[in-house]
Amino acid sequence: MVRVSSMCLRVACMLAVFCGRVFASEIIVNEVLVNEPGSKVSLEWFELFNTSQSTVSLLDDTLFINGQFVASFGNVTVQPSGYTVITRDVVRFEERWGDSSGVWGDDTLLENYSISELTFSLRNMAGSLSVFDDSAISSLVWNSAGGDGISWERVSVSGDSVAMSTDVAGATPGRANSVTPVARDWEISALDIIQSPRAPVRLDVTLRNSGVQALPAACLVVYANPTLSDSAAFGISGDSILCEPFASLNPTESVTISVTVSVVGAYETIGVTVAQVDERPGNNVRIITIPGSDFPSIRINEFLANPQVGLQSEWVELRNVSLLPVDLTGWRIGDELGFGEIDTANVSSPVLQPGEYVVLAQAPSQVALFYQLATTPLGVTGWRALNNDGDIVRLQDPFGFLADSVSYNVVYSENITWSRSEKSESLGLWGRSTLEGGTPGDSNEVFFSANASGLAVTVEPNPFSPDGDGFAETVSITISAPDDGDLSVTIYDIEGREIKSLFAGAPFSGKLIWDGTTDSGRRVTIGIYIIYVEVENGASVKKTVVVAR
Repeated sequence: MVRVSSMCLRVACMLAVFCGRVFASEIIVNEVLVNEPGSKVSLEWFELFNTSQSTVSLLDDTLFINGQFVASFGNVTVQPSGYTVITRDVVRFEERWGDSSGVWGDDTLLENYSISELTFSLRNMAGSLSVFDDSAISSLVWNSAGGDGISWERVSVSGDSVAMSTDVAGATPGRANSVTPVARDWEISALDIIQSPRAPVRLDVTLRNSGVQALPAACLVVYANPTLSDSAAFGISGDSILCEPFASLNPTESVTISVTVSVVGAYETIGVTVAQVDERPGNNVRIITIPGSDFPSIRINEFLANPQVGLQSEWVELRNVSLLPVDLTGWRIGDELGFGEIDTANVSSPVLQPGEYVVLAQAPSQVALFYQLATTPLGVTGWRALNNDGDIVRLQDPFGFLADSVSYNVVYSENITWSRSEKSESLGLWGRSTLEGGTPGDSNEVFFSANASGLAVTVEPNPFSPDGDGFAETVSITISAPDDGDLSVTIYDIEGREIKSLFAGAPFSGKLIWDGTTDSGRRVTIGIYIIYVEVENGASVKKTVVVAR
């Protein structure tokens, strides 16, 4: 008689699964988080679901990863029709997926399932995870690591198909998978924030019927002072500020709803949801931060892109143009291709007071020594080198909104900077600094003369929408140009055809407005257009602008 060990039987069953044979099991591997959120490298976990009406013990069950035996589960049980999560680090899991109290189970809404700790590792790549007992096996197979912090979910408890979680939290530990169809399910599949300086924010919210039955007409509600609440009728408690109706949706149909929200101040937190009850409320509720009427609070004020004469460091000066202090933590500065984060970790205070300047430098100590500054500039992690033949300096806030940008096409010698005018008669216009080396950390002195060879153009808002709804109807083209040649501003379509001569005449620096019409007065269609600004016998700048609806 030949004796076959229990481990050999397990391996034989594993091979049967990977050859396509699937065994029935009361316990199924229902969800796996392979690609941990951010840098939390020990936050891998998987979820088991008990499909039966009896408590199931995993005492004799074992874990296989990528076909290799890893561990036995020990004294782990799963309640009838219940979930349990197996994680590498219970403390980290509770911080992320619980209420971060340090105790699992004290929040009956968030922590209403069991968790256990086990030693295992999942590599950020395609793989499989299997739970095996002496008679049955359940496996979940994925084809890539998936998105950062986004789990792989089983679509149906009776099938093998998996998909990346669509839940707003990135995963659904301890609850029904977000990719499993239910009868009634409105889903916010996309939410775009369209910002314009000093103007109301437009939200483009795309709703999808992710359920299996038709959904009735409903209303998209926007709340001020929102709080997520399971006891609230539609998942959010707060002050309702508008309700935008939309038509009924058949399964898989989508609709995009545009609403305009006016906010006083630099930022506001709002909530968005559907005023209907469905079976998966978590995916039709969003709480977001949007910019307000006082945005941006910080602007780019001066920059040196071409350091010379003993200085080897680029630098950018920012100024707080608001009436309130602003914390610089999380702000980013960059060029046309990317951003670096402002380093505030080692400063006594990262707060910029109203009207105050701060200098950001590629080499902070060198800039401080060269200019004999009383305060050392802040560093930038991942400084983006500015091109001498033209580039865009961009400032981004902690929420990812573009706070300011300025383009240039030439640089100056002798450490002469590009500077924003602070005088009332030329407020906001860009020119070259009067002083060699500029004025880092101090008010600007800007020189506009026949000798100035620079040309700077800013376009905002971009995109704009000349559609008659009263929002972002025009685009402002702010020009800082030398006064030694006539200026022309021409609009072209994407195929290079001239559609509008906006300005043609004497030397000019200031603001021009385009209302989205052609020379004949016809409103242009949506798309990309080119603004071409040229100084006679001198510099020229091309800027693109998007016409939206």
